Amino acid sequence: MTPRLNPLVAAAALLLATLPCVPAAHAAPSAAAIAAAQAAEARESQAVEQLTRIEQIMWSRDGKAVPLLRKWAASDDSDQVRERSVGALVLLGDKAEGNVYEERLAKDKSARVRRAAVEGIGILKIRIPYTLLVATLQKDSDPMVRAEAARAIGLTGLSLAGPALLGAVAQDVSPETRALSAEAYARLRLTQGTDLLQGVVLRETSLLVRLNVLRALVATAPLDAQPTFKTIWETAREPEIRIEALRGLLLSGRGNWDLEGMASADDRVRFLALREWVVKHYPKRTNFRPTRTAPEVTRLEPFLQDPLRGIRDIARETLERAGYKTKPSGFGHQIAD
Repeated sequence: MTPRLNPLVAAAALLLATLPCVPAAHAAPSAAAIAAAQAAEARESQAVEQLTRIEQIMWSRDGKAVPLLRKWAASDDSDQVRERSVGALVLLGDKAEGNVYEERLAKDKSARVRRAAVEGIGILKIRIPYTLLVATLQKDSDPMVRAEAARAIGLTGLSLAGPALLGAVAQDVSPETRALSAEAYARLRLTQGTDLLQGVVLRETSLLVRLNVLRALVATAPLDAQPTFKTIWETAREPEIRIEALRGLLLSGRGNWDLEGMASADDRVRFLALREWVVKHYPKRTNFRPTRTAPEVTRLEPFLQDPLRGIRDIARETLERAGYKTKPSGFGHQIAD
């Protein structure tokens, strides 16, 4: 006969069979794992203390802490501590040890630290080998580091880096880098890339890049780029783009673009064009008084009733400077005599 199992024993056996099997290795963390976790926690706690100290240094502008900040910037294990240390050194205006910024830019594995370093180079106008800034602009893997490298080139006056800036404007995949490269080009007042910039601004899709490239053309080649400004003025829809195009047209000295701008429905365009027209037609000498029917008066008079107060004020002050009296009329003014 087969012996009968005790019902309680059978139930216990069934329960044990359904429990998950827990390997012995996972039953409890090893001593090595515990030590690693404790070390990581200690490092995190130390980094928090260091960051708190850095904030206190920045708040109090404690120049005595510069040696400590240099040490942390150069060798601390925490990316965040190195980054904030570099930022604090920039805030304190530390230029005596410029190689701290150069070394972090050249060697640091963290993009956030490299960005802080190159930003500091630009802000403090620290002279470093221009080849390092060019290499950063052309090769750094992080787009914001490349963008800050472009800005630093402009701020430090590295005209030799002009070709690298033009290459970045035309080819970099990052809109921020292209835009800041154009901004740096304008700051350096370079002129060798006018044709390239005109091509870029006509095909570019990023509003920020188009705006900065236009500003570069306005600053460096308003006469040569006049046909491009005209094309953009006639085809663009974005107000910011049209304003920059008009600014270029006005600086080119060709055509009556001030009159066309004065007829615009855009307040900013009218303001820019009217101010240019006044400079052109109303000399600063106080004895200039055009006749009541002169174009200098009849073109300006309607702006006494312009919806924009700033435009009304320009018209009123200009006419009064020319000897005409004005009086309030509705929301604006009118000539009194």
